Order: sequence, then C-alpha cells, then structure tokens
Amino acid sequence: MKKLSHFILIFCSLFSLAACSEDGLDGEQGPQGPTGNANVIVKQATLENADYVYSSFGSQLSGTNYLYRYSKKATISDAAITQDIIDNGVVLVYIKTPNSLGSDQYTWTPLPMNYLNFGNAYYTVWQIKVGLGYIDVHVFFEANGGGQIPEISTTIISTRTFKYVIMSGYEADAFKAGEIVVEESM
Repeated sequence: MKKLSHFILIFCSLFSLAACSEDGLDGEQGPQGPTGNANVIVKQATLENADYVYSSFGSQLSGTNYLYRYSKKATISDAAITQDIIDNGVVLVYIKTPNSLGSDQYTWTPLPMNYLNFGNAYYTVWQIKVGLGYIDVHVFFEANGGGQIPEISTTIISTRTFKYVIMSGYEADAFKAGEIVVEESM
C-alpha cells in the first residue's frame, strides 16, 4: 500500500510539473465564426374576445382590385417592429392549436391559416397584417360552396395564444436559407 501511495504522489507531482509551461507566442487568428442570431426576438401574446373589434380585411387581387371581408381584429403592439424590420426583415406569427379535437397537446401553426368548420359549410380564416409597431390579427369566415356563414360581428372569438418571431434583414435572409430554424420549444 505504501508503494502505491508513493507512486500516486510521484505521478501527481510529475503531472503538475508537466502542466506548467511558459507562455508562448499566440497562434494565428482563426476563421470568422458564423454570425449569431441575437437579432431574433421571440414573444408570445394571448388574445381574448374582448381584444377584438369589428373590422375588415383587404386582399389585393390584381392591380387596383381588392377584396374586403368583414373581420374581427385584435392588435399586438410591439415597438421592436421597426421600419427597418418592415423594410428588410420579417415577422412570423404562429397560433397555438390543439393537435386534435379535445387534445391537451398543442402545436404552433403558422399564419395565415384556415380550416373547415363543422359540417364543412364555411372556413374560419386567420390572417395577419404587420405595420410599424404592431401586428393585426384578423379572423373572418369564407363560404365553402353554398354554405351559410355566421355573422362575424356577433361571433365570440375564443382565447388564443400567438407566438411571433421578429428578425432583422440578415436573420431573415439566414432564415430563408435554412440557417435559422424556429424550434417548437420556443
């Protein structure tokens, strides 16, 4: 046992001496690493029925032709949506939806989104409009064939959670190129 203790003591002494070395010259500068995504902002907002007002949503069909639909609109205000973001970046918006009817598991679905309602009579459509300092979330109905659609002005909109991602111009380009992935866990 005494030999083993001496061996360990000698080994540790040699190891500590070997670890000591004089400071040498600095090596060459390495290549530039990839740019981080510090300019990607991810936030959530929960909107309830009281947040929505009766409004309209317009879509450009062609040239000066527009189609307007009556909608309910709620606004998410965020000063991080600057003119530079509008001109050069991107704002992505997702809605939290159940995986299936009655499920307690959810997923984030990108907007715009539409789905057929019970009986396949009409679609519920979720759309967004992004402007300086805000995101407008619109919900409206579209007929499916000859189906009757409800009156949007009296429709109660259930509480929904939205996730939005704000990216500057560089990050928007990297996102388009697949270099930035918006993870489900955000």
